Amino acid sequence: MIKERPLGRKAARYAEGVVSALSGGSDVARWNTVKGLIEAAYFNGFQSGIVWQKRYLEQEGDRPFRIEVESIDIGLGKVANMEKAVTDDGDFIGSPKEATVLWKKFGITQFELRTKKSKVCTVGYSPAQALWYGWSHRAIRGFKTRKEAARFAESVS
Repeated sequence: MIKERPLGRKAARYAEGVVSALSGGSDVARWNTVKGLIEAAYFNGFQSGIVWQKRYLEQEGDRPFRIEVESIDIGLGKVANMEKAVTDDGDFIGSPKEATVLWKKFGITQFELRTKKSKVCTVGYSPAQALWYGWSHRAIRGFKTRKEAARFAESVS
């Protein structure tokens, strides 16, 4: 879990120092605006990584898939952990990064196996675009019907 440090006093002190160095008795309202902009610049410049990570963690509950960690024996008594994205039914989608791209970029929220014998999800539905997508490691394309998407996924696999 990311622990965010409060920046209120530190950012305000930094902004006040800059404003006092620049001010020469000008309009208070204008300098308050400048101070706010400097606080925002300070925050964004030094803490943007924490903000991005916090937003990512908040969105985890919205994902249409879950991430599982599987321990794999890599030989010589060593074990590595592999993260994988799976559906609620346990069907394999791919890496968390690949699944996130399918979800965020294409709007796919329903991941399915192409056939009952398939081991990897290569067909999915995007309600936002009202399209069925078929994909493989080579290509992705949207169609009006699931059958067309499955046929495409088979052709590019």
